[in-house]
Amino acid sequence: MCIRVPVQDVDKIRKLLNDAGHRVEIYEKELFASDEVFPDSHPGQMLKGLRVREGLTQAQLSQKTGLHTRHISEMENDKRPIGKVMAKRLANALKADYRIFL
Repeated sequence: MCIRVPVQDVDKIRKLLNDAGHRVEIYEKELFASDEVFPDSHPGQMLKGLRVREGLTQAQLSQKTGLHTRHISEMENDKRPIGKVMAKRLANALKADYRIFL
């Protein structure tokens, strides 16, 4: 199992897991926020990427979500915002965390 924890809590969590009889290995690596790596990205790009990952056309995603194909296209092209309710619908259909669209 692999978990990520805040750096300030590493020692407490390591002790807790060790006390419970679990072997703990610490791997430190530098992490970057997606907007640092892809500063020009927008939620629509994430939508399209996840849709393609799942092997779905816009029409198929439309059927899974009940959204108009036109609206999916507009979201992918950053012409229609993705609100929280919409993000949850899309995330459910695309097996993703809804926050990726916000």
